[in-house]
Amino acid sequence: MKTDQTRAMIAVLLSGLILFGWQFFFAPKKEIVQPQNTSSNQIPVEDNNQDKTAQSAINTTVPTAPIEPTGEVFEIRYGEFKYKISSNIEIVGAIYKDKNANELFNQPKVLQEVLFVSNNQAKKVNFNVAKNSESSYSLTSQNLDINLNIENSGVLKFDITKNNGFSAIKHIVHSNVLEKNGVQISQFTYLDNKHNLETITVGSEEKATSGAQWFGSDFYYHTLTTILSRENNQSTISTTIDNKLNITTPINNGFSLIFVKKTYDQLIKIGNNLHLAVDFGFFSIIAVPVLRGLQFFYSIIPNWGYAIILLTLLIRFLTFPLQYISTKNMKKMQTIQPELTKIKEKYKNDPAKVQKETMALFKRAGTNPMSGCLPMILQMPIFFAFYKVLYNSVELVESPFIGWITDLSAKDPYYLLPILMGLAMFAQQKLTPTTAADPTQQKVMMFLPLIFAFIMKDLPSGLNLYIFISTLFGIGIQFLVLKRIKV
Repeated sequence: MKTDQTRAMIAVLLSGLILFGWQFFFAPKKEIVQPQNTSSNQIPVEDNNQDKTAQSAINTTVPTAPIEPTGEVFEIRYGEFKYKISSNIEIVGAIYKDKNANELFNQPKVLQEVLFVSNNQAKKVNFNVAKNSESSYSLTSQNLDINLNIENSGVLKFDITKNNGFSAIKHIVHSNVLEKNGVQISQFTYLDNKHNLETITVGSEEKATSGAQWFGSDFYYHTLTTILSRENNQSTISTTIDNKLNITTPINNGFSLIFVKKTYDQLIKIGNNLHLAVDFGFFSIIAVPVLRGLQFFYSIIPNWGYAIILLTLLIRFLTFPLQYISTKNMKKMQTIQPELTKIKEKYKNDPAKVQKETMALFKRAGTNPMSGCLPMILQMPIFFAFYKVLYNSVELVESPFIGWITDLSAKDPYYLLPILMGLAMFAQQKLTPTTAADPTQQKVMMFLPLIFAFIMKDLPSGLNLYIFISTLFGIGIQFLVLKRIKV
């Protein structure tokens, strides 16, 4: 299934190709991780049918009935972090600032159940609850004692202080499949011991045995994550079609829980490699400097829209030599097109001769098809990295730019930016030297800006702003370069 990110990846790839005159339509599909092997203990939980609630503007598919907490519920808080826990260790609720995890994951009753495994049997343990302070509780039982404490970072720690006979902990995470505009916007995630971020579709049935550093539910720019003990080496992970993530881990010294907005620097401070929840993907080595660049310009002009514009202009300046080389070679290729046509007609029955004469012509002209394409391809990692930052950056959430753009993380409500971007790309298309001799191919190329604008219309306005400004700046550079180039 195509996601917003798949569509955006198509868009960014097309952007680079159109910007420099070499257009190809390439649509990579995001693969859903398919873990393999091993199963986990199945714990029957009685479900009580309740009315489902859903967040506004979000469609819910494959809903499951929420379960009721089975223990006494108490509240533990620190600053802007608040958690509701039951005496049976059920994560009943979590709130960070004005965001409620129960609403985000469409689970009004229980977000996660915690069971303890002894003799291959997993069961809930009922604890006696004693309040030490607003941010600290003590839970005691016959065979198991746990201290609850919220750290300054907002991490809720479950420290096991007494353990008689339990070997593992089983977590059951609940999350309904949430969709917006036909695209899933919540998923299960976990980070394996090789620092690979894996995602699993809510409502799918998959199994795996893999070491996990942390796991949980992910919703766009927020995450509800369970952090495992560092001594944990192996976990049994599975998901079910009734929208649950089951994970069994060695008990060690306990675990921690955090519900927080996925702000990159905040997650770094929390530690435990939580910053990897911000999925910059393959180009993270470039994406992080791009993020730092945005933060730098924001510190000068506190508006993320202007920060995007300034960083876009800086990147275009830095890549100017590559665009110059690309445009120059494309101009040369355009100049020799009539001679190439003559060679193909003259030696149409002798392919070897056509190739020989063509290569000789390229040598005399001092160019070849790849000389125009290669400099543009070298720029693609920068554009992909910029896309990943803009798409995943929580800083853009609810950040206004100017006028009608009140949220750079949301689509343009009037589609003005996609339209302007399409017009700019069309203008650049007309300005770009064409190396295609086939009139039909030239006409097809002229439709690409329209296709691109349609792909981009529902993607974040911050991403549209970046490509629009980049294209405008590219037109200016290309106009100057073509005026100076003599071939």
